[in-house]
Amino acid sequence: MAELNGIATLNSLLSQKPQVVRTRIREEFVTIVRPISGPPEFSSNDTFIERREIPEDYSDFARVTSSEIIAVQNLTFDEVNLRALPERPLLGSQLYTNCADGQLSVNISLGVSGTSGYTITKTNGVSTTIQGSVQVSYNSTYGTYSTMLSANRSVSSSTSIAESKSDTETRTISANLTVGPKKHGRVELLAFETTVEVPFHATLVLDGDLEPNKSGFTKASQMLTAEERTVPFSGELRITGVSAGRTRTTELPGSPNCDGQEAGLRTLQSSRQLAPGSISPEYLTQFHDMSELAFEGHTLRTAATSSPSFTAATSSRSSVAVQGDTIGPADGISYQVISSSVIMRMTPACGFNDIGLPNGGNFLVEIRQYTQYQNGVLIAQWSSTEETFQGCVPV
Repeated sequence: MAELNGIATLNSLLSQKPQVVRTRIREEFVTIVRPISGPPEFSSNDTFIERREIPEDYSDFARVTSSEIIAVQNLTFDEVNLRALPERPLLGSQLYTNCADGQLSVNISLGVSGTSGYTITKTNGVSTTIQGSVQVSYNSTYGTYSTMLSANRSVSSSTSIAESKSDTETRTISANLTVGPKKHGRVELLAFETTVEVPFHATLVLDGDLEPNKSGFTKASQMLTAEERTVPFSGELRITGVSAGRTRTTELPGSPNCDGQEAGLRTLQSSRQLAPGSISPEYLTQFHDMSELAFEGHTLRTAATSSPSFTAATSSRSSVAVQGDTIGPADGISYQVISSSVIMRMTPACGFNDIGLPNGGNFLVEIRQYTQYQNGVLIAQWSSTEETFQGCVPV
């Protein structure tokens, strides 16, 4: 970091300018002798020293006693060098099961939460005696779902003062869900927590009050040009936002296991933050804007006077492989890959280095949602994290 001192910067520039006439007080000590009155034979003098202050003019460089920012010029964000961090998926899910013999409806509400805010780091700045500030305003969109990124704050010109803000943002959807008899499925809401880092730079124009002088100058700006009094201001804005949510509905194949269950419509909700970069492109294509007709077999409608409405399809499960990203037989155990990522860690499978530690290997980590059917009836459902060795990291 490079921080200038406003007073020192102006005084250094003023030392290169013609001197001004200033006044100072010179002390002078004078011996005073006063006779003491009395008979001549007893005459004497009273001697004492008198201090006198005598003003005198002299030439010296002008100096400021204060410093302040009077203008901020050309604040620019360098989006050419913008850096995007891996987005964090925010996934909310609600399972529904209708164990009744007829069609039922229920109002559902689904939400996910993430962090929005910003941190402003300054690499070049200036400290001033009169508090200096710069208005930093940034508005842009970025990311998978075009996340709105917005910051508007008056920040200190000093590099030593931290500037940050953080809030929790929630994306929700409320809907009326209609489910056919002996049907079940899942409603999901997906949003992204998006973070970018973007450099910025500007210039600041300084001024300050001069020490008293007889040359008629009161401000540094009377002796220095605006260009001479201009200093750099730069740093980086790290900003995070939460995108709008998108939804999908998925009818689970077969019939739910309603043994011992009441003949009604049940829902079960969960939400979680997934690892950055763990959502596959194929999985993303199944989510749709909440104002659109969403996906085959399920209708999503919005209107000014009503909540969105989901209608679960009533078709039976196909006897062939499950559609989409579901892997496995129609009758038996199958799964969907909810998220995936590749991690690196040491493993003996890749040998050992010179100091006896295992070399690195790449592992595919998948979060899977399993379902098990028997004779077309759902008998079990669970989630699991699976790791698959992909190969050794080159050394």
